[in-house]
Amino acid sequence: MDRFANEIENIYKTYGIFRTIPAPLTAIAQALGYVVKYFLLTAENMHISGVTFYKKKEILINPDEYGRRYSFTLAHELGHIVLGHDCDSVDEYDTRDDINNPKQGT
Repeated sequence: MDRFANEIENIYKTYGIFRTIPAPLTAIAQALGYVVKYFLLTAENMHISGVTFYKKKEILINPDEYGRRYSFTLAHELGHIVLGHDCDSVDEYDTRDDINNPKQGT
């Protein structure tokens, strides 16, 4: 947790982002060079909340995510970026079930 807090503090200082409530998640993503947008919803991907494409510097959010759920999903994807989960595998995404019912010990 300390590593994450230090990384976030470094982002605020480096990019001159002001601390506000709620946290300026889109500004943080942009400061890190990422574009945040909704993905086209289909029957195959409707269970996905969000996904990050590291090489393309894109964070895609399910269009059904809004309000607090949108913020949670964006913060979750930023967590992957800040913690260095730099992977562009098509199998690397979290479903709503993964987030709502995390596996113990992983």
